[in-house]
Amino acid sequence: MLTENQPDQLLHTARQSLLGDGYGKFDYVEMMVAPDFLLSEKPRVIRKHIARLLQLEIDQISYVTFMGWLYRYRKRGLTNTKTLNNLLTQNLSEDSAWKNFIPSDPIKNEDENKAILVYPYKK
Repeated sequence: MLTENQPDQLLHTARQSLLGDGYGKFDYVEMMVAPDFLLSEKPRVIRKHIARLLQLEIDQISYVTFMGWLYRYRKRGLTNTKTLNNLLTQNLSEDSAWKNFIPSDPIKNEDENKAILVYPYKK
């Protein structure tokens, strides 16, 4: 359970990390902001929210560093969560032709094993 000073300590640590030169500037921000917000909102809204949350000027958060972190976070977030699976299953509805697709086995079907040669068309 958090004591009264721990949220202040977390804000102070996150602010110092973000303003510092070290690695992992946004590690504490990931703990403080909801993942759904980071994955779905526009970058400018997220940057303003972080600045307001940490009581910083928006110019104190480097735009290039922030965008790089947000890109990596979203890429990692899509592969680590079930969001990617949800997107894939939404595209495969029951009426979809791909739902019933069965790839052919080239070993069993020798007629289909013949190569199709395509020659460039010359006039």
